[in-house]
Amino acid sequence: ARLALQRLGLTLAGVEADILSAGSLDLEGDRDDLDWVVLSVHNKLDMPREQMTARLVRAIESGHGDCIGHVTGRLLGAREGSPLDIEVVLQALARTGMAIELNSSPLRLDVSENGARLARDMGVPVAINSDAHSTRELDYLRYGVGIARRAWLGPEHVLTTRTDKQLSEWRRSRVRARAGARA
Repeated sequence: ARLALQRLGLTLAGVEADILSAGSLDLEGDRDDLDWVVLSVHNKLDMPREQMTARLVRAIESGHGDCIGHVTGRLLGAREGSPLDIEVVLQALARTGMAIELNSSPLRLDVSENGARLARDMGVPVAINSDAHSTRELDYLRYGVGIARRAWLGPEHVLTTRTDKQLSEWRRSRVRARAGARA
């Protein structure tokens, strides 16, 4: 897979893994071949607040992700976000050095500007993502940038302002820190 990406001029390989109801992941195999892993909830979004918070924290503390995607799972005009304690989730992200996604899709816009500002204040990096499912949707990034501006995020708070080399180094330093903490 990496060779095929390199032939296309792409240097990073990643995946979005589903966070299952107990907080485990549907990620199979060796993730060492991946440069980026987003952990997201896609089902059982109506769990009670305490259970949903614990589900996310277990996934974050698994050490298998780099970013939590569309944290509340909301779909604007269609589905409320899952009840969760965003401060507890952000504390877990800060402890592990993981990032939180600012999903720019006009259907999501998740995390909110208040959540993004709280992430900044807690030292949690934000990854602005278009959530594009086609090239026509790449322009969605402007909506995420707008939320980031309202949250007073600067480039230093946003992981996706970094080069692929800087992003890879950020990830390597997290992996080393996690390995050192286990020793």
